[in-house]
Parts: sequence; structure tokens; C-alpha cells
Amino acid sequence: MKKRIALLLSGALLALSFTACSEKYTTPVTVDGQGVPAGVYLMCQLSAYSEASNNTTDTKTDLLKQQIDGKDASEWINARTQELCRTYVYGERTFDEKGMT
Repeated sequence: MKKRIALLLSGALLALSFTACSEKYTTPVTVDGQGVPAGVYLMCQLSAYSEASNNTTDTKTDLLKQQIDGKDASEWINARTQELCRTYVYGERTFDEKGMT
């Protein structure tokens, strides 16, 4: 059931990201001076949450009340979201440097 919900949420966020990736929208996170679009941030956050869910074995306890790698799950998810946002920015820069689209 958790995986089905995650799949549905990821599909909804993917659809949302297509409308929220424009430069005219607010960027919730900035990495090395470059803003990350809200839709991309949400996709990174959902991916981090999904990874966190897969890294826990206790399905009866709320995920955000658990520990992952010695950290509170919410801290782990936040750190992983930031890491995924950095990966996005560096990927975009690499594409720009090579003149790719």
C-alpha cells in the first residue's frame, strides 16, 4: 500500500513539476547562486522521502519518528533533498557548459 501511495504521489508531483519548473516561479532553494525550481525541489523531496521509507523496517511507526543512519528521519530526508538539489544544479550546469539542451 505504501508503494502505491508513493507511486501516485510521485506521478502527481511529476505533473506538478512540469508546470512549476519555469523561471517565473519562486525558487525555494539556492545552490551556489542558482535557484532550484519549486517543482524540482518537490520531486527531490519526494524521492528523499521514498528512499527514507525504503531504509526503514518498522512499518508500524510513523516514518518521521524513526532514525536513519543515526539521524532523525526528518533530518535525513532534508539532507538527502539538499544533496539531490545539488545534483540537479550541477547537472544543469554541465549541460549548459556543453551547450546541450
